[in-house]
Amino acid sequence: MFNTPTFLPQKSPFVPKLLLIIEPDLARGDMLIQTIRKETPYQAILATSMLDARHIFEHLKCDLCLLADSLLPMAEEFFQYLNTLAGYERIAVYFFTAAVLGEQPSLPNQPGSFERTRLLQAIQHLLNESGSISGAWRETRG
Repeated sequence: MFNTPTFLPQKSPFVPKLLLIIEPDLARGDMLIQTIRKETPYQAILATSMLDARHIFEHLKCDLCLLADSLLPMAEEFFQYLNTLAGYERIAVYFFTAAVLGEQPSLPNQPGSFERTRLLQAIQHLLNESGSISGAWRETRG
């Protein structure tokens, strides 16, 4: 359990989608949250461990889960857990690589912009599927 109370944001009626990012590195997770908040109409919340993610899933309804590929060894157990939660049987889980969290370029053609653009496009695609996607999507470098 948590030693201190954890603030969990309430979903705003003006922001229909909530993304849960599971990234053990706090700095990388914060960078991804800032990117999502700045470049999309969605809210995002960070969990730095699977235990934190479980706590969030039990208290909030998330629309999409972004999972750091460093946590891939725990993915099967994570999917089994999600299948036990009402409403999460068909949530899309997107695996992302640390490459998408590289330096935030100011120009579209600078290093790092391609991966970030692909991540944002994948988020948009998965959330536009209206919950009809199940399973996991993994970001791969092309």
